[in-house]
Amino acid sequence: YSTSHETIRREVRARELWGKIIQSARDSAEPGLMFWDRMVEMSPSECYPRLRVHSTNPCGEQILEPGGACVLGSLLLHQFVVDSFTPEARFDHALFREMVGRAVRHLDNVVEMNLGRHGLAEQEEAARLGRRIGLGITGLADMLTALGIRYDSPQAIQIVDDVMRTKRQSEYLASIDLAKERGAFPLFDPEKHYERGFCALLENDIKELGKTHGQRNVAISTVAPAGSLSVIAQCSSGIEPIFALHYKRYVELGTKRKEFSVRHQGLSRLAAATGSEEIPWHWVTAHNIDYRFRISLQGVIQKHTDASISSTINLPRDIGSEIVGEIYLAAWKAGLKDVT
Repeated sequence: YSTSHETIRREVRARELWGKIIQSARDSAEPGLMFWDRMVEMSPSECYPRLRVHSTNPCGEQILEPGGACVLGSLLLHQFVVDSFTPEARFDHALFREMVGRAVRHLDNVVEMNLGRHGLAEQEEAARLGRRIGLGITGLADMLTALGIRYDSPQAIQIVDDVMRTKRQSEYLASIDLAKERGAFPLFDPEKHYERGFCALLENDIKELGKTHGQRNVAISTVAPAGSLSVIAQCSSGIEPIFALHYKRYVELGTKRKEFSVRHQGLSRLAAATGSEEIPWHWVTAHNIDYRFRISLQGVIQKHTDASISSTINLPRDIGSEIVGEIYLAAWKAGLKDVT
């Protein structure tokens, strides 16, 4: 078996390879798994030969064609909670819809500004023909604490499903509106685009609008890890739970190692809103959350996301490799595109 860039020269025993994979993942957190057939099946760009996906970015959440680029941005979910940490707390869907539309426009502007500045002709061509963007979210765990909802609860699944549905509908409508104003991406085909994969599952009214007016971006949404961004924004990262309320972080600065004592930033927002340092019962941290819930939550978010998701399941240090194997199989059965 061979492709244009690789050849398989020998066969190996699948069970032995599987054992090495899960043991390595247990010992060093690598490798994660990517279910490539599912990624290809759901990719919005797969009906365009030049934009068929070949790989991902390093964190795995952005599926890319040859020469494809990550044009990513994240919305801070906790910022959309009104009356945080009170019984009246609620998520402002109207404001969220508005900001999703503005974010899509912003990322499309970035695509435009990058044209003529790519290092390789292949990158320039991919960006021009598909105008791929990846609008994501961060601060999900902080949003749930502000709403008074436990991260690993059925109520969390429901609110996240509602928020992500609002995001999906709003970002696709925003891309269609941009197509009215600026034109669809050059390869857009109204007869093909909504017939397969993720786009076939969109609401009929969105598909009909897209067929009539076009779509500005071949793909729109993703969920990046948003690690550095979330440190700057002082919130929980991506869709991850709060890692810990207090922990030490070590940074290598040249030949020196510096230690930082980290206090989760949400504690300060809680104290400012309530006047109390007491931790509510519904606050839960990463190592106290069952991996099966993490898979369920990622699955809910995945059904509203046309690219993929970067998320890391945290496990106790003494976990066995067989549990890692169970997690990887459960993720595959749940329809995830990847798991770490």
